[in-house]
Amino acid sequence: MDAESIVKLAMGMGFDEAVAVVRVSRWRMLRFANNEPTVFNHWTDEWASVYLTKGRRTYTFSTSNLGEGVIKAKLNEAQSLIGGLSEDPDYVPITHQGPVATWDSYDPRVEGAEDKVVDLVKEAIDASTSEGSIRNAGAFTYGVGEASYSDHTGLNLRWRGTFFNLAIRAFHNDPELSSMEALTGRRLSDIDARGLGSRVGLMLSIAVKLPKTSVEGRFRVLMGPLVAGHLYAVIANSWMNAYNVLHNLSPLTAKDINSKLASEGLTLVDLSSDPSRVGSEPVDFEGNQSSNVTLVERGVLKSFITNNRTASKLGVKSTGNAAYGWLTPSIRHLYIEPGSLKDDPQSMFSELGSGVFVQNNWYTRFQNIREGLFSTVCRDVVLLIEGGEPRYVLKGVRISDRFNTLLGNYINSTNRPIQAYWWDMHVPSTVPYVLVDKVNITRSFEAQQ
Repeated sequence: MDAESIVKLAMGMGFDEAVAVVRVSRWRMLRFANNEPTVFNHWTDEWASVYLTKGRRTYTFSTSNLGEGVIKAKLNEAQSLIGGLSEDPDYVPITHQGPVATWDSYDPRVEGAEDKVVDLVKEAIDASTSEGSIRNAGAFTYGVGEASYSDHTGLNLRWRGTFFNLAIRAFHNDPELSSMEALTGRRLSDIDARGLGSRVGLMLSIAVKLPKTSVEGRFRVLMGPLVAGHLYAVIANSWMNAYNVLHNLSPLTAKDINSKLASEGLTLVDLSSDPSRVGSEPVDFEGNQSSNVTLVERGVLKSFITNNRTASKLGVKSTGNAAYGWLTPSIRHLYIEPGSLKDDPQSMFSELGSGVFVQNNWYTRFQNIREGLFSTVCRDVVLLIEGGEPRYVLKGVRISDRFNTLLGNYINSTNRPIQAYWWDMHVPSTVPYVLVDKVNITRSFEAQQ
């Protein structure tokens, strides 16, 4: 069933309000290993998310089966349960804040691009091996997503967008060493496969020449785009999320708007309404137009992301960030404004001086989200830089610190951001390399042995 049919069926069953968002994604993946393509896979994913009200009671459900029988069964279940629910204290009616326009972010060349994808993967592998890597593995994922929105007011919308993601990990003879980079985009013309492969191979070639050690303490840290995109997106989606602000899960309040929050050089923007950014969409789950939201501008807190519920509580208009559901808003694509540093390794390490370079991270965990206490494992190429030169490969280290450090100790960033994404990032991001002062580095348990 499509979104409009689901809403008509729900309203015929006596619900006061009904909203349906239906997504269908057709995507393909070329996996490669040992410098050779191995297999092409393809999938079609589909799901529907539905919001229903009766009085001030609300009910939502999602399903990956769009069959009419399944949808009817879900609606019947909702009908039998909603009357027994408590009234929703944050309920607001579904309203639209002005006219809504859709746009497509579609590149027709993405569909049917099998031969081109094979060529791009080969470009990346060849560039990596030319810099000194021995083996390369990864995946090129691409496809098209179609979405439809419908609600009881008669608003019916459709849009579509293409996407790709190229992730490559390079290896040498040392099984403990790897180098990893990833990029994403909407159009095939966005792909610099050769540049990506060259960077991943170069970073590996630097690391294989160095002895290994482990350190702990506070260091100047240069974060790669995958690290910066991951951590600053978490900060934005946690502390600058109106739901968390209202529920005391963020230390910020409405009174902090237009107050200094971070270093003067730091600007963070949610690019929800930029068609060229992966993750962007024209409208949200409440039928509101999405927008590009400046969260932090030159260190000053400028806005929170909101949906109808949270905007009503704060007395502001929704920013159109009901991105994945109706309860809480979310960013879709983080942008960190570039700085003045050159992005070649020698220039970056020279600017770092003495400190730590972290190419990638994963397993980010939180001790207290309101206080911004977190820990994340550094992985792939992690280097100790002394006097502007790489001296050691660091093994078994984490970044264990607070959000305030990443905000307040931001120094500068490189001048060419890249659109990056891989599976451990919260959302896609357009980010540079980011230099932060006095970041706490700790040893893992294994490194202490």
